[in-house]
Amino acid sequence: METIIGFLLIPWVFISILTVVFLVQLALVENEYFGWTTTSFLIVITLLHLKYDLWGTIVDNPLYFFLYLAGYLAAGVGWSILKWYNQVKKTTRKLNKIKNKYIEDTRSDENLWEHLKRELSLYHVTNKETTNIAVKKWVKEQNDTRIIIAWISYWPISLVSTLINDPIRRLVIEIYHRINKIYDKILDHIIKTDVKDI
Repeated sequence: METIIGFLLIPWVFISILTVVFLVQLALVENEYFGWTTTSFLIVITLLHLKYDLWGTIVDNPLYFFLYLAGYLAAGVGWSILKWYNQVKKTTRKLNKIKNKYIEDTRSDENLWEHLKRELSLYHVTNKETTNIAVKKWVKEQNDTRIIIAWISYWPISLVSTLINDPIRRLVIEIYHRINKIYDKILDHIIKTDVKDI
């Protein structure tokens, strides 16, 4: 057992393991596998405890530990507020997209309310006066409590994941929208030449 622990504590092995675990945590948080994120976080704590006496440090310096913990949680709460704001904006953009597509397709906003009820599964809503309440509930359901708790708990991982993933995703979506006409032309050409008498 000491040989294994000694091997794990070799600096390049230790740093390699922490790097791999961090990258895995990025993927886990981004894909909302919070149970596995917690497991990998506990692995990191265990590895750090093997290398450094974390428990002894906490017992010897409880004030610093609680100050660090308070700062960590405060930063997590701050990050969760920013992330919540962005998620609500993203969800309302989705709602507006549904609404605008309906109006574009029907060239009218008649029966829009009924369409939104079906699209958002808001069958329990009985009248238009409760629209805002229903939409708020729908937005909250799209971003449940466990996600917000994960943003607070794993904010450094969530922050890095967001900074890496969001710009890349936006770039890929922009590229897709710019070349979408090429895909349509290929589809039209193949349908026109290969599908006859339909």
